[in-house]
Amino acid sequence: MIRRVTAGAVAVLALGAAGCSGNGGGGTDAEPSPGERRTPTAGPSPGGEGPAEADAADRPGPASAADALALARAVAIAPEDFGPGFVAQEPYEPDPATWAVLDDACVWQREPLADGVLANVTRNAELPAERDGDGPLQVMSSVTVYDSVRTADARMADIVEEVLRCPEQRLRADERVTGLGSSSMPPEELSVDDQIYESGQFHSDVHGGPYGYQWLVSRIGPVTVALSVKGSAEFGPDELLGVSAPALALLESNADAELG
Repeated sequence: MIRRVTAGAVAVLALGAAGCSGNGGGGTDAEPSPGERRTPTAGPSPGGEGPAEADAADRPGPASAADALALARAVAIAPEDFGPGFVAQEPYEPDPATWAVLDDACVWQREPLADGVLANVTRNAELPAERDGDGPLQVMSSVTVYDSVRTADARMADIVEEVLRCPEQRLRADERVTGLGSSSMPPEELSVDDQIYESGQFHSDVHGGPYGYQWLVSRIGPVTVALSVKGSAEFGPDELLGVSAPALALLESNADAELG
C-alpha cells in the first residue's frame, strides 16, 4: 500500500513543484540528505500537544546511536533497488558519523552529525550512459534517524525554508542545481507523516546540462528518508520520476517495517 500511494503522491507533488520556484556556490562531495540544514526552525505547537508529540508514542526512536545506525542500515537501499544496471558510485557510502549540510553560501558540505541526529546512511549510485559523451544518471539515497519525532519534524520544516533561501545550490565542485522549487501535500493525503518534493535543473561542468533534477524526502516518525536524481541527456523528467518514486516508496516501506 505504501508503494502505491506514495508513487501517486510524488507524481502530484511533481506537478505542483513544476510551477514553484525560490529566490537564488567550490563544493565538496556532499549531497543533499533529508532535512540536513543549519538550524531547525519548527518547534512544539503552543498551547498543547502538537502533531509531533501525538505520533511520538506510536513511533518511538532508537535508544542509542548504535541502534540508530543499525536502523538506518536496515532501511537503506542498494544500487540495484533503483533498477537494472545501476551500480555503486564513489564515494559509495560516506562516513556515517557525518551528514550533508547546506552552508550559508548555498554549498553542500559534509559535517559531523548535529545535536539530535543519531545516525545517517547515505549511498551514491549511477546508471552508466549508453552513448559515448553522455553522462550517467546519478542517484543518492539517504536515511537519517533523529532522537525524537519533534526533531525530525523540525528538520522537515527547515527544508521548505531552505529552498527559498537557496534556489541555486552547489552539490559538488563541478555540479550545481538551479531554479529549485518545492511542493508538499496535506498529511491526510499521504501514507507517511510528511513529504516534500523539490525539482530544478542540474548542471555538470563535465557532462553539460541543464538536465532534470529531483530531490524527495519523507518523514516516518523519527526517521527521514530521501533521494535525489540528477538527470542526463538520455533521460527526460518523466523517466526521472519513474526512477525516484518507486525508490522512495521502498525506503518508506522499509522504515515503516523497521519502526513497527
